Formats: sequence, structure tokens, C-alpha cells
Amino acid sequence: MKYNSWGIYNPGIVILHGDDTTKLPVLFATIDNAKKTGLPICIASPKAIKNKVVDGSVTKYGGQELNRIERVIKAGFEIKSDPVVILKSCCPLVEDTLIKRCLNMYKRRGVEYISTTQYKEDEFVDTPTSKFPKGLDLEIVSYRLLIKAYNNATSDIDRYYINSWIVRNYGFHLFNQGTVTLDKSKNYIVKGPNKLKRLKELEKPYWKRDS
Repeated sequence: MKYNSWGIYNPGIVILHGDDTTKLPVLFATIDNAKKTGLPICIASPKAIKNKVVDGSVTKYGGQELNRIERVIKAGFEIKSDPVVILKSCCPLVEDTLIKRCLNMYKRRGVEYISTTQYKEDEFVDTPTSKFPKGLDLEIVSYRLLIKAYNNATSDIDRYYINSWIVRNYGFHLFNQGTVTLDKSKNYIVKGPNKLKRLKELEKPYWKRDS
């Protein structure tokens, strides 16, 4: 796959959706938070999402279920995004403030990959210095590095986990700024609307700006 550059800093959000257990109300909650950033949004889902349930301000792209890196690349291309902010539809508690702060760090440090969490293949790694619990998953990666990871992928794991090749061959920049009031020991990944309803109180900002 060739690299397409638009020559400007033009971030956009790609929401990975495809897990059958992640219901549409949870996806909509993720979209609502993403919209607050004012950035273009594309849903990368191998399943058909009808126009009537997603308004026209959100682009959609299909693709293979297990080749998520290809889905992210093509979805990013749809909205001419560089870098690509990657969210998961099962993580609806990622606030717009967190996304903006991560983008600021991405620009300031001049890196090509930054994340709030770290994964090693299919195992979640809670780094000792990370203040983010599981479920606040957010990655920002340059379009160039996405293409490089895609072209050098050697396994299904490399194609499914966006950062598998990147962390192994490029490095890892952990976003760890500000104060998050959520319990780090808990799992905030949301699959169905029942858990989303129980977490309604978390709609209030959990992010406290450092003074």
C-alpha cells in the first residue's frame, strides 16, 4: 500500500466498530463524545450501519473484520486524516478534552505514535506509570506510520492490533498528563446499553485540569 500525504496537519477520528457484543447505543455514545472535538469522523465497521442511525456528518467505511489496520488506513483516507485518532466503539467514556490534550502532546513532541494504554499482542499491559484504566483507549498515529505498519505486518496479530508492529519496531509514547478521577483498577469497556446506563454518572467530566 502506498503512502498518501496531504502535506498538512489534519487530524481526524476513526472509530473502530465490529464487535457483535458492542451495541449501537454504545457506539452512539462514542460518536457523541467524538463530535465535541469538531474533527471529522469515520466509522470503520465491517458490518453495515444504516444511514438512518448515523447522521450525515459521520462517514462510514467497511472492510475486513480481522484486518483492522487496513480498515483504519482506508477510513483515515476517507476523511483525509493525518494523524489518525483511533477510538473503539466499546470505549464511550473517552472525552473530547482527553483527545485534544493527546493531540497537543503529539504535536509538541513531534512523535508519530502516542497512546493512553499499552497492549502487547492480545494482552492488556497496565504500565506502572499509566493513570488511565482500561476502557479509556485512545491512540494517535501518523498516516505514514500506519502505512509502514501495514506493509511490514507479518502476522494476523499485526493486522488486528494497530500498535503490534509499531510498539515492537518503533517505540511507545505514553500520554500521562492531567488528573483522571476514574478508578484505575476498574474496567470501563462497555459492550451493552445496560452497563452504559449504570455509568451515566460518568458523563460528568472525569478530567481535572492541572492547576
